[in-house]
Amino acid sequence: MSTVIDGSVSSPIMNEQELLALEQKYCSWGDTVHYLDPPKLFERAEGHYLYDREGTPYLDLQMWYSAASFGYGNQRLNQVLKDQIDKLPQLACQYLHEEKIELAAAIGRLNKSKFGLDGRVHFNVGGAQAIEDSLKIVRNSTGKNLVFAFMGGYHGRTLGASAITSSYRYRRRYGHFSDRAHFVPFPYCFRCPYDKKREDCNLYCVDQFAKNFETEYNSFWDAKAGESEFAAFYAEPIQATGGYVIPPVEYFPALKKILDERNILLVDDEIQMGFYRAGKFWAMENFNVEPDMIVFGKALTNGLNPLSGVWAREELIAPAVFPPGSTHSTFSSNPTERGVLPGADSRTATTLPESNWRHQRRGHGAANRNLP
Repeated sequence: MSTVIDGSVSSPIMNEQELLALEQKYCSWGDTVHYLDPPKLFERAEGHYLYDREGTPYLDLQMWYSAASFGYGNQRLNQVLKDQIDKLPQLACQYLHEEKIELAAAIGRLNKSKFGLDGRVHFNVGGAQAIEDSLKIVRNSTGKNLVFAFMGGYHGRTLGASAITSSYRYRRRYGHFSDRAHFVPFPYCFRCPYDKKREDCNLYCVDQFAKNFETEYNSFWDAKAGESEFAAFYAEPIQATGGYVIPPVEYFPALKKILDERNILLVDDEIQMGFYRAGKFWAMENFNVEPDMIVFGKALTNGLNPLSGVWAREELIAPAVFPPGSTHSTFSSNPTERGVLPGADSRTATTLPESNWRHQRRGHGAANRNLP
């Protein structure tokens, strides 16, 4: 049996139909490419546009699932990445490099300034992997595996992330999920799941959630032990995949009050909405709430290399409670992360300081006008 790889499959003179024929035969269809039939093939990207092999520009309205918020081919970010590749392109994650330390410190200091909370950062590769790490931190700190999440919420497609993503379609093929989240209606006032009107509903949806804890017979609360069955509430501050839905500004403070009373952690999923996409560094800042954990990814590196992470309060992630080896990923905290966190410190800041990014981003899009 030959072990020679046929180099002809990468010939630059192959036309698009030949490439699509090879793709149909050799590529898995298990990803989302074949949502389109036939799939669309692109050759380059620049700014906010994708270009096919004929040079036709296509405006990318979602910018790579929110991963390239600072534009394709951003020359400043590209150059910093190139410089880093020439200096320290790879390093096993069991060793330290200054880029990891500086980035973690930048996020930690930034969150201290915004929320007044000490915390630490644990890095991984993709958003779903960071969600998995956050679930480990939740389980480790509470001893519980059940969580709340929102209807319409999306947190990824690994097994753990699928369990807290509301779409059954993502779980259907993979058996029973015993730790599936309890899904709570998202406060979508335009299409209120309770058929209420925001002007006079008095946050009816929050009251309905609170009823789950009124007595031990309402399913989630042991009054004698003073303990909830659920460990955390996973929330996108603004739903992304669920339809770019902005909740009323009073919602999250009211929800957080209930969670604090019941010792339930608030895990803020900023994977799609973080890094100024909603006008502020973290989208949750728009609602004046202090999360217990923040999960981030995507635009952290502008899509140039995979990097994600979890910031957690010190009590949840301190070495005494989350010691070495608690979790691990081969490619986490890779050194090419330098230079792509916008606005965190002088060496990684983009061409505009944070205040200017905030002003610029809040000026874009009708949806942002609904933010405080």
